[in-house]
This record gives sequence, C-alpha cells and structure tokens, in this order.
Amino acid sequence: MSGTSDSDNSPTSPTAEEVAGNEDLIREIFLCIPTRPLITFKSVSKHWSSLISDPQFSLHHTLKTNPSSIIPSGIFFYNSITKTKEIDYVSLASITDECSRARVRAPSLSFLDEAAKGATIKILQSISGLFLCRFTSQSNDSEVKYDYCVCNPTTKHYTIIPQPRLIEHEKIVEFSLAFEPSDSPYYKVICIKSLTRRYLGSHSLGLCQIDIYSSESRVWRENSCRFEDHGYVKFDKPAIYWNGRMHWITSDLMRYYTVEFDINEESFKGSTLMHQMAHGYHNTPLRYLGECRGHLHVIYVRTPSSKLFRVLERDRETLKWCVKYRIHLNRLLPTFPEIVLQTGHWAQYNFGVEYAFSILYVYKGEKEEDSAMVLTIPGKVISYNFFHKTVKVLRELPSQEIDTSRHQYVTGFHFVETLALA
Repeated sequence: MSGTSDSDNSPTSPTAEEVAGNEDLIREIFLCIPTRPLITFKSVSKHWSSLISDPQFSLHHTLKTNPSSIIPSGIFFYNSITKTKEIDYVSLASITDECSRARVRAPSLSFLDEAAKGATIKILQSISGLFLCRFTSQSNDSEVKYDYCVCNPTTKHYTIIPQPRLIEHEKIVEFSLAFEPSDSPYYKVICIKSLTRRYLGSHSLGLCQIDIYSSESRVWRENSCRFEDHGYVKFDKPAIYWNGRMHWITSDLMRYYTVEFDINEESFKGSTLMHQMAHGYHNTPLRYLGECRGHLHVIYVRTPSSKLFRVLERDRETLKWCVKYRIHLNRLLPTFPEIVLQTGHWAQYNFGVEYAFSILYVYKGEKEEDSAMVLTIPGKVISYNFFHKTVKVLRELPSQEIDTSRHQYVTGFHFVETLALA
C-alpha cells in the first residue's frame, strides 16, 4: 500500500542561491545590520556593494538609527600645543567593552583635499556621523574666502553647501549643523548672518537673520527668522543640536543661559538658566558643551584656577539642568603634573594657577559605571571614569613639546560610523 509522507507535503526551504537572488529579502536583512559590519559586506560582491551604496538604501538604514545605540568610535581633535591647525584622532576603544566593539581604523579626511583645492580645512561640528567643515582660502588680493561642506568620513562622500545670498553689508556669523537620523535621514544647515555692520569681537550686534539649508531640497530658505542680538550670545562656536533645538551659550554678568531655536517651528524658545556664577567671578569659563546618546552636557569652572568642576546634564522631559558629576583635578595632578600651566593667561587677574587641559568629549555609557570624560593634556589624551574615578592614557602625543605655556583650549569632534547621506 503506497502513501505520501508528511515530509513530502511540507514546503521546501529556500536554497542559499534562492535567498541570495532575492534582492528584496537581502535589503530587509541588511536594514537590520549595524553600519560597521554592513560596510565590510560591501567587499563580498559587486552586487552587495551596489545594494549597500544605493542612496535609497542609505536613507532607509539611517532612519533605523536609534540615538541611544550610537557609539562613537573615536574623536577628531586639534593638537593643543604644537599643531593647532592639524587634525588628530584618538580611538575610544579602550574606554569600555562597548566602545571596543566599535573599534575602527582611524578615519581620514584626505578625501576632502580635492574639494578644498588647497584651502585650509577645519572641522566645525560633528553630529551622528556627519561633519560640518569650513574651507578657508585667500585670493591674490588678500581677500579671505570661506566655503562650507558636510561630509561623511565613513562613506567618504561630501556636499559643498552653496553660499546663502548676501547683499551689501551682510556677513555670515555662524554655520551649524542639525541632524537627527531617527527623525529624518536629511540634515539641515543653520546660517546666522548679520544684517548690520556692527561687531564686537566674534559677536554680532544688531539685527540678525537665520537662513536654513535642507539636504532634501538642496536650497536655502531665507528670512525664516530675524532677531535682535546685543552681543551676549557666543557665536564663536557652532550650536549644539539636541532634542529638536539648536542650543547656543549666552551670559550676562552673573548667569549662563542656553538660547534655543526650534528647527521645525523655526522660532526661538527663550532661554534656560544653566549656572549662577559665584559673586565676583564674572564670565567664568565654560569648558564644554556637547551631546552623547541623547544626553546634553555642559561643563563649567567657577574660576580659571578652580580644581573642582561640575558636569551638568539636562533632562529631556523637564528640560532642567542638574549636576550629574563632580571632578577634582587633585585626582589627576599627582600622575600628570604637566597639567599645571607654567604661565597662566589669567595670572594678570590674580586668579592664581591655571590648568592645561581641554575636554574633548563626555561619553555616556549604556551602564552608568562606563560613563567617562576624555581630555587632552600636554603630551597625552586621557580618559577619566566618573564612577570608578580611574584614569586611562588613550594615546601618547610624543610630537608635542611639553611646554604648557603654549597650551590652547581645543574642541573634540566625535566620530560615528553611519551610511547617512552627506
């Protein structure tokens, strides 16, 4: 008596060849894979490389990015003593096991050399894997020209941002980059331009205007917002984009505030008090303003000679600032005495000793005990773990002369692998 077994009636599993030939299925699988291994898949075949390099795939992959899952691989920074015009890089792989999984070869910005055409390249800002850079060149008649670009060091793609329209007497005060991959795969460039001639140092005085460039439309939108500025907002550094808003630092004689501009509503949302200065210490230094994994951080010192400083963190829901960490330099000075400046800039004001360090990055770990601060000091880049209060040397900088009197404060720019379109 003949019959049919159950196995004969069951559907057959697809073969490896059938899966490999199903382009839609491969795309869905690739969308679930993090950026780092996905990039290595490009070397498997020309077909896979073509799929991963496709702009539409990059857009969809970028949208799947969770801000809390973004782990920086390293930090670009400018040498604080001897090479302030040359970019350097330090890996964060040794900070935690989490960072070690994001270990990558030190990226290079040499792919921008052709676009720069001999101009000096300076990083202004990094956010979620994209970098805002400025090209500075000088014509034969000594006129200085600035051009701007947004680039992705992972894919080595870049876009030269067209100049916003300027009429007589108008000047560009600042460019900043806004990008939140979980909300949109497109970025925006914010340009603040002065509509008047009056300046005080790096601060614009008088009527200013905000123009916005969208990578989706590839055009500037003018007259989106105008405001009166009285020189208090510090436009010498790009704003930080966080929680849908651009944040600038401003101060009066006794207080620090953040001034906030809502990108979607294209309007200012007032200011938020960060820090009440101690009596008698006006305009005390802010050492850091940055974002990591959806957390906004500020670091200030009471006076330039203070050994104790605080890390403030802002709550996304209440938008209030709170002291998250306290750091005392006494934990670093015995091991790194070179931090003490030989000749402090503030000595003429009788503040006493000044300290030669720059805060490159505040890393927010998935676990609280992994959170750390990355600093550059003369001759080294180090990390300080907030929880364990331990220090690691991340990199030696042997080319630096240990002459702390030449120390200049520098900014760090964190690097994250992404397929985001520049």
